[in-house]
Amino acid sequence: MLSLTVTEDENGAGIQPVSVDDILFLQTNMKALVEVHTREGKYYTVGPLRFWESAFAQGGFQFVRLDRGVLANLEQIKCINTTLKFAYFDYPVTNRTKYCMMSDGRYKAIMEELPADIPRIETILD
Repeated sequence: MLSLTVTEDENGAGIQPVSVDDILFLQTNMKALVEVHTREGKYYTVGPLRFWESAFAQGGFQFVRLDRGVLANLEQIKCINTTLKFAYFDYPVTNRTKYCMMSDGRYKAIMEELPADIPRIETILD
């Protein structure tokens, strides 16, 4: 099990390991940190996303860039909203389901990388 060292807050308190397999997605924030999202919570680490994208690829993990500031664990995506272009990390989707957005420019390529049996849902917009 490969782990990523993270902290529980933005100031560096609560150093702990998080299994890479448990990571849902990484997202840059306005404080030049990387937020590490798991089902259990949100943690923090440093470094640009392109570093983590390369490190995960070289480690044999399937992380995909959903947006300029979002890197998601492809194996953790459980459902896609094709209207809003959201990737959900649980299915069925509930009000507690974690999700992140995909950019329009990356959407088609991401959809081709996902397994065909991943549920696709639509949102009717008025």
